[in-house]
Amino acid sequence: MKNLVTIEWMFFGVGRLAAAAARKGATLHLLTDHRAIYSYDLERTGTGGLVVHDVDTRDPDAVTAALEAIGEVAGVIGPVEKTDMLTLDVIARLGLRGPAAEAVRLVRDKRRLRAHLADAGLSKGAGVLADPATARWDELTAAVGSPFVVKDTAGSSSQNVWLIRSQEEFDGLRGTLRDAHPTGRLMAESYFVGPLYSAETLSWHGDTRLLGISGRIMSPEPICREEALAFPVAFPAATRDEIAEWITGVLDSVGYSDGFAHTEFILTDSGFEVVEINPRIPGGPCGEHMSEVLGADLYEAMVEMALDIRPGMLDRPPAPTGGTASVPLYAPRTGVFAGIEGLDRLDAHQGDVVLHPTRSPGQTVHTVRDQSAAVAILSAGGDTAELALLNALSATRALHVAIDPA
Repeated sequence: MKNLVTIEWMFFGVGRLAAAAARKGATLHLLTDHRAIYSYDLERTGTGGLVVHDVDTRDPDAVTAALEAIGEVAGVIGPVEKTDMLTLDVIARLGLRGPAAEAVRLVRDKRRLRAHLADAGLSKGAGVLADPATARWDELTAAVGSPFVVKDTAGSSSQNVWLIRSQEEFDGLRGTLRDAHPTGRLMAESYFVGPLYSAETLSWHGDTRLLGISGRIMSPEPICREEALAFPVAFPAATRDEIAEWITGVLDSVGYSDGFAHTEFILTDSGFEVVEINPRIPGGPCGEHMSEVLGADLYEAMVEMALDIRPGMLDRPPAPTGGTASVPLYAPRTGVFAGIEGLDRLDAHQGDVVLHPTRSPGQTVHTVRDQSAAVAILSAGGDTAELALLNALSATRALHVAIDPA
């Protein structure tokens, strides 16, 4: 058996990934410093073919030692945001097969990516590093326009993102930042107005296929939180072809030639604008539901690429059968998560509703500004993405997230 490794993973899908590896004659090794976060997923999908290693995945020496103890490693699957830079460093240190390192480094640095897209003529937006303690409102608005977004250059899950619409909001941000812990530096960038979508793509040696487009519902301003996702959005054929051509050019420009990409973009009144490029499939349970809708296993494609095999799904035109939607259940306020009321009513709803917990009762919710406030994700299907979304939104009406005082 060949050995494949992932250094951490997303909340969901590692069991399916291990099963896909086993079908290809490989054993998947998960290196993690918190195996409990995968317990729900593995209870659903099983642990067959998966070997879990308890490792401090913030320590490159510990990760290197764990990989050397495994023996010969055929490839590394990833990266995920929590460990992406460490994964790239370890891959280079050990000479293992992995993602295009320079492309991943570029897209994960939001300031570099914004500058690159502008220089390549792929964005009308601008971005500058901005320390709110010293930056001036008039200088930032002159550079990126007003309103603008302040964000973490290495952030994810809508964490450490603020929409700034006035001098007063900018001044207030200084106090907010005392409790923020950005992963990277802070930047200010242009705020694009329009609906948010994601182009879901698969690339192999520069050959890119648009698998479909996800649509998002966002929270009211100024909070930048995702409230729902539906896939695949039914664009007119001409628009879909235009998006496919555009996203292929974007990925070629950044050098991302191999792997899945989940590229968020705004459809503005003057064209498409990239928000961010994620070198992975969408988060949450989206991977498994997209696989069902597309009739192709995304996890099997990841395994094939890690084994240096052209993914079979790249040569089969996407033929969606139905749609899928996911709605996060957010805590209404900060405090201690006590549970979800109304679960007994879910079976009465259409769409094969499934509730995927992301928090356990007793855990503290520290903020409701971003996706870390989610206690679960509710998924539903339908004959179209629109119907799936309506099924999911209908089912959430029966539920109430109970929060006790901290």
